[in-house]
Formats: sequence, C-alpha cells, structure tokens
Amino acid sequence: MKRIVRDYIRYDQKVFCAAEKIINKLNEEGLALQIQPSLSSSRSELGGNDDLEHTWSSIHIRHGELQYTNVQISPQELLEETKEWLNRQGELLYIATDEKDLRWFLPLEERHQIRFLKDYMAELGDLEESLYGMVEQVVLSR
Repeated sequence: MKRIVRDYIRYDQKVFCAAEKIINKLNEEGLALQIQPSLSSSRSELGGNDDLEHTWSSIHIRHGELQYTNVQISPQELLEETKEWLNRQGELLYIATDEKDLRWFLPLEERHQIRFLKDYMAELGDLEESLYGMVEQVVLSR
C-alpha cells in the first residue's frame, strides 16, 4: 500500500499552480522588506540556502483542534520556542493553521510580519476549497 501511495498518488497541477502564485507573492513581499539574514544561524547551516528565494519563513501551527488542552502553548511560548530559527526581526512569516481566531497570533507580530492563506485568496481564484490544505502543504515545503 505504501508503494502505491508513493508511486501513484500526486497532487493535481492546479494545486501547484495556486501554491506557486502564493509563493511568488511571498517572495515579492519578502524582498521588499529587505530583512538581512541572521548572523547567528544562516539558512545554509539549517540545511537550506541563503539565496533570494529565502526572503520569508513558514510554519504550521496546530492550535485550535488539539484534543488535549494541556499541550497547547501560548503565543508567548511559541515565540520563545522558535526564536532560534525565526530570529530576524520584522521577517515575513507565513502561518498555516487550524486556529479559527487569528487574533491568537497577535503577539507574534512583535517580531514578524504575519501572513495567512486568507491573505492570498485572490491567488487561489476559483480553486475548490477542499484543495486549500494541499496548497498550504506546497507553500510550506518551498
């Protein structure tokens, strides 16, 4: 079964096209910010590279649907836990999340310029809503 999934299941091309539009917008916005790479840990040290393609960061935050509330953390704890990797003040940060109340993320705006899928609805056009999660996976994996 794993081989069938690995070898034959693919995302529809329209998922990649929508994700590419969002990625391009994020690249444009990130370049416009002119945020300098961190001196403490370059992206190449973290397994990436430092070219212009990396003008923004992304993160998937599951918060709203967690069954066990004792594992949910506050936005302040999230800032503390991610400061080593997301350490450029003013950096553009794309967040994929299940949290319905996006005000939960307001404390993150102390350090980042935050974007969500809702900010790029024009790029999605008439794409079926059932494909949004797949688009976000592609955006996050860039």
